[in-house]
Amino acid sequence: MAKYVYIDESGDFGQSEGSSKHLIITSISTDNTRRLEKLMKKIWRAKPQFHVLGELHAHAVDDRTRRKVLHEISESDCVVEFTVYEKKIDGSVRLDTQYYRILATHIGALGNEVKVIVVDRRDTVAKREKIISNLKLEDVFDNVEFRMSHETPQLQAVDFVSWAIYNKIELGVVEFYQLIEGRIR
Repeated sequence: MAKYVYIDESGDFGQSEGSSKHLIITSISTDNTRRLEKLMKKIWRAKPQFHVLGELHAHAVDDRTRRKVLHEISESDCVVEFTVYEKKIDGSVRLDTQYYRILATHIGALGNEVKVIVVDRRDTVAKREKIISNLKLEDVFDNVEFRMSHETPQLQAVDFVSWAIYNKIELGVVEFYQLIEGRIR
């Protein structure tokens, strides 16, 4: 069975007062990757005012667009999974390193039927490889593709889902989360 997984995060990587309390890692698994791509391309054409650096971000669009994207995702065959990491403000753990540990755990829980895993790229190749090597997680990330979200519409779709989950957990706003709640495993 072909299964495609797209992964993004929400929450900032700051560790000081005023930064987010949580980091959310979210994945969308699907057998129909084309449906997500078509959805985001349709929104892209309809909402040029929301293009930010060649992509759509949930935080930069209006509520109507958020509802549309999340509703369409809820009507698809997608399965949503997420991991919540409660950040410590003491600074004893480097969050960029912890991110790859959390990501590895999330990927490990996805199962063996996964064919392709695509993660939103956030670091340079050299930095990412150094962290993964230091953590001895090369086997986990061996078949993972790191791509820029402006190149991959499916990563933009998972951004909307991750944003909705983040808003529920961090801010207590459930309206958008409820739209995709039926897809969450």
